[in-house]
Amino acid sequence: MFTFIEIYLEEVLGIVIKVRNKSVHALLNSQYPFIAFTSSRQGDEHHFPFIDDVELSNIFNPYYEVLSFEQLNKPVRYHQQGTNITLENENTLHQADLKQLAFWKPKTVGEIVFNYWD
Repeated sequence: MFTFIEIYLEEVLGIVIKVRNKSVHALLNSQYPFIAFTSSRQGDEHHFPFIDDVELSNIFNPYYEVLSFEQLNKPVRYHQQGTNITLENENTLHQADLKQLAFWKPKTVGEIVFNYWD
């Protein structure tokens, strides 16, 4: 059973999925077909405690790229030379997006994929 919750983040759609005795929050990126799961959290909380959920991953995997705990918690590695910013993590971001990284200073890949900066 899916229960929708409101999350006021432009880059993220959040839903609560109730399966048997547990509730898991699923986050969908608004621009890319990325989904991730977090443990129970408040709707207005901006920290995402990412988790792996094999059962839900198997359900959503045909439709979305399910991002793992390990992927989402990788440290962000970038450097800036003048106005040029280079992100060492695998990415397809444009310079305008990279400038946002320099401003907001995310610590993990998950903070980039599921950001609340706007």
